[in-house]
Amino acid sequence: MVIDTDTNSSKQDCVLSRSRAARPLTYTLPTFVDTERNITAEVGQTARLPCVLKNLGPKMVIWKKVDQVHPISIGNYIYVPDSDYYVEHEETTSPTSTSEWNLRINSVKLHHAGVYECQISAKEDIMRNITLNVVERKKGNPGIELGGTLFVEIGAEIKLKCSASAIDYLPLDVDWFKDGLKIRPKTESRVSISKYPSRETNTLNSTLVIEHSTMDDAGTYVCRISKRHVASLKVVVLNAETINVKRGKPIFLLIPFKNSLMHYYAAEN
Repeated sequence: MVIDTDTNSSKQDCVLSRSRAARPLTYTLPTFVDTERNITAEVGQTARLPCVLKNLGPKMVIWKKVDQVHPISIGNYIYVPDSDYYVEHEETTSPTSTSEWNLRINSVKLHHAGVYECQISAKEDIMRNITLNVVERKKGNPGIELGGTLFVEIGAEIKLKCSASAIDYLPLDVDWFKDGLKIRPKTESRVSISKYPSRETNTLNSTLVIEHSTMDDAGTYVCRISKRHVASLKVVVLNAETINVKRGKPIFLLIPFKNSLMHYYAAEN
């Protein structure tokens, strides 16, 4: 730029001249990297909507739901009163330079379903739609496990633990049986049953304790949360006074347990 001033006049003229021809400014528009555009998540899961771009430069990424006026996020900032939304941002330089601006939805709910739009803050309409489908969680069969004392000497304590769990509900109760008969702690002072429900994990833990075991306490124990969901365990009570085994080779017992064989080593006296 050259400024010429006329000193013979009270009026000064500013004359601009260019020393070289002006070149039109050019820039490369951001483009989307091909990613999944139809996402399905179950209620309670984490949903991740991908938005990956090349040549983003200084421009901002905006997430919004197409049926809503206000944006969900601009850059890293969330603009809606929903704490489940979070923007995951990552820049990658190898093998190619890309900008990742994924929208993460924690503990997704049915109302989160819909069409989302990842758009770029530019004069040009640069946007991509991603559909989020949210489905109800499938009801799962409850699981049940039983473990504890397999072998006990007469007079010692028998302790069995039953753990019942389900996917989307808390099992209400556990029944205990011995040799087909229901165990009723109120009729036997040596017997106690405790129950510990957990709504966080949908698990009901129950513990059966028999103090001062007798030979009559040996048998098959069952914990049950329904007619179809049962776990069983065989308890052996050992009377040391009547065991008379010659010293020499150890004894190995094969005990069926949960569709497998458990090896038990009986050490000689």
